[in-house]
Amino acid sequence: MRMRKKKNLEARLNAVKDYLYVSDSEDRNFNTAVLNKDYIDIDNWFGAKRPLYLEIGCGKGKFACEFAESNPDINLLAVEKNANVLVEACEKAQEKGLKNVKFL
Repeated sequence: MRMRKKKNLEARLNAVKDYLYVSDSEDRNFNTAVLNKDYIDIDNWFGAKRPLYLEIGCGKGKFACEFAESNPDINLLAVEKNANVLVEACEKAQEKGLKNVKFL
């Protein structure tokens, strides 16, 4: 199913910026992108040093938010490439007040 473009997408993404990391690299080639030292300080970003779990393709964030809510002793980094979908996941995490889930 094709996701429609969200109204006010930029404003909505800005409202959930504490949950979201957006890489400014346009390079999609790993061999050259790896030369750009764009690291995320995970422990600082989450605010606590806990085991890190990764979800690739989180969609609207249903699983990510439920998993993070039921496992407060872990950090969850959820990845999604479509901003129109990702904004819903971030908003869901923000509504629940989750501190152990972030989106990329």
